[in-house]
Amino acid sequence: MGSAAAKRPELTRSHGNWNCGVYGGLWRMLANGQLPSAGPILVTGATGGVGTLAIDIFTRAGFAVQAISGKTEQFEYLKSLGATAVIDRHSVDFGSRPLESAQWAGALDNVGGAMLGDLCRVIKPWGSIASCGMAGGHEVHTTVMPFIIRGVSILGINSANTPMPIRAELWRRLASDWKPAHLDKIVQSEVSLSGLPDVFARLIKGGALGRVVVVQTPARFHPARLGHRWHGKANSGVRAWQPELKAFVSPFDRSLCTKLPLHCG
Repeated sequence: MGSAAAKRPELTRSHGNWNCGVYGGLWRMLANGQLPSAGPILVTGATGGVGTLAIDIFTRAGFAVQAISGKTEQFEYLKSLGATAVIDRHSVDFGSRPLESAQWAGALDNVGGAMLGDLCRVIKPWGSIASCGMAGGHEVHTTVMPFIIRGVSILGINSANTPMPIRAELWRRLASDWKPAHLDKIVQSEVSLSGLPDVFARLIKGGALGRVVVVQTPARFHPARLGHRWHGKANSGVRAWQPELKAFVSPFDRSLCTKLPLHCG
C-alpha cells in the first residue's frame, strides 16, 4: 500500500506545507504546451491564498502574470508579488458573445462560476485555463466555440490525489526554480485553532489577503486526545502511543508542532 505523504522541501520559513494546486496548475499548463512566449497569464481571485502564490510562482517560471481583483487598495501589493498589471474585476468587460477578442495566453482560475465561463471566450488559441477553485460558484456556462475554434483547454487540478511521482517532482521544483520569492509577503498572519472563527468571518466578508498559517501546538496531540488511537495506559509512558501518534501526524509534519497553511482565497 503506497503512502500519501511526500517529503517536503526546506523553505526559507517553516510555511512549506503548501498543497499542489498552484504547482499542479503550472505543471499541467506546461505539459499542455503553455509557453511564456505565448503571452501573459491571467490569475483570478488574485489577493487570496491561491492567487498570491500563483502570481509569485508563475513569475518565477518565466511567465508575465496579470492579476484580476476587486480589491483596488491591494493593487500595489499584487504588483510587488510580480504582477505586471492588475485589473479591477468590477470594471472588466469580457463581453457576451461565444468568442470575444483574445487577450490572454492562459489563466489560472480559482474563482469558477461565471468567471470561468468568461475566461473561455477571451483566451488565445491553444491557451490553457487551469481550474483549481470555485469561490464564485461550481456551475460553468459556456459554448463549445472556444474549444473547437481556438483549441482552448480547461485543465482540472486535483491536488488531493496528485500521483506520487508528480507530487515528488512538484516538491523538487518548489525547492529550486519554482521556489516562492515572496513568502514573507504572502503569509499575512499566524493563528491558533481558537482564532479560526475570526478568520472565517473575514473570509466570508470577502476580506481574503494572502494566507493565514494555523499553528498547532503539541497539546493537540496529547495521547488522551487521540481517542481510539490511544492503546496504552496513562502511566505507560510515551512508547505506548508514540507509533500511533507518528502515523497520526505524518501527513503534515513529523514534528509535534506543525504549521499548516489555511487557504484564504
